Amino acid sequence: MRRCKVCQIEKPAKDFYKDSRVKKDGLRSRCIDCLTNGLPPGPIPISPLNKYKVDEKGCWIWQGSVGRHGYGRLKWKGKTASAHRVVYEIIKGEILKGLVIDHTCSVKPCINPDHLEAVTLSTNSQRAWDRNHCASCTCILL
Repeated sequence: MRRCKVCQIEKPAKDFYKDSRVKKDGLRSRCIDCLTNGLPPGPIPISPLNKYKVDEKGCWIWQGSVGRHGYGRLKWKGKTASAHRVVYEIIKGEILKGLVIDHTCSVKPCINPDHLEAVTLSTNSQRAWDRNHCASCTCILL
């Protein structure tokens, strides 16, 4: 067991990064959560993800790193993750297996949890097609 220098919680050694540059036991003084989030663990407010600006439509536009498909990216629990998925899990809970997160606002860098919905891949694809196709055509959907 080891005490994190930031959150002051005693945790097992597996919760700390190993670093050959660190003397003594080779473990960093801050736990993985505190290194990746910058905040002590516990009830997680939206503040670890404060890299966003609110636009006129109410979208929270991610201001951090963006991947090649336009979605926000960040380090979370030691891994690179999509910002909208992290926000969804923090605010709304676990994303069930087989579901993806749909941006109901159609804005890829948006991380507003009110604009995110867990749906099946087929539902997400159909919604994307409807938004993109029918915005520019004159077809009548029943």
